[in-house]
Amino acid sequence: MLYIEATPEDTEAYVSRSELARRGWTPAMIRDLLDPPDQTHPNPVMSSRAPMRMYALSRVGKVEATEEFRVRRDRGRVLSEMAAERVARQRERCRESAERLEVTVPRHPPDELAALAIAHERERPLTDERLHRWQVEYLRSRLPSPEELMEALEGRPGRREAVRVLRGRVAAAITEEYPWLAEAVWEPRQPRRRASGAGRQSYPPPPLEATSAASS
Repeated sequence: MLYIEATPEDTEAYVSRSELARRGWTPAMIRDLLDPPDQTHPNPVMSSRAPMRMYALSRVGKVEATEEFRVRRDRGRVLSEMAAERVARQRERCRESAERLEVTVPRHPPDELAALAIAHERERPLTDERLHRWQVEYLRSRLPSPEELMEALEGRPGRREAVRVLRGRVAAAITEEYPWLAEAVWEPRQPRRRASGAGRQSYPPPPLEATSAASS
């Protein structure tokens, strides 16, 4: 939201299009009832983008007091509610479709499943990328995990950030010793499942020397 207060030089206050949207304006209503804007200002996020269009609050208030604005605002709210209901119904239908699909997992004795999995992996070509990932996983397996090292901080504020920093230090150490593994070291990876949950492990941004080593 951008709201410009009145100043001694300009006694008028101005609002942006995002603030107008919060007041019930649609892009079509702004175009038909307010444009052109009363002022423009450089975009505060990205200066290369189009200037922000600002509208005098006094003029906005006058338009909002008209019957045409109230009719269009109310109609827009009805249409918005109808659209939201339509999206909710579509989501529900998609969820029901997913629940109706039959999921059948092949059944194998444990030893047979292990043999099939190994054979499946052997059939896949051993690319440099896969080999590098295996090498990195091996090196990490020879070190205590950051979660284990920070176990004493369990439940304390800052533990998650400490684990993230330590994970980054381990990654940086591996990269320094084995520069050709930099890309495999810094790529997001699926961790082993733990009681604390799952998800992609995050790292601090790789140092510049790591990215240059990966590209060389």
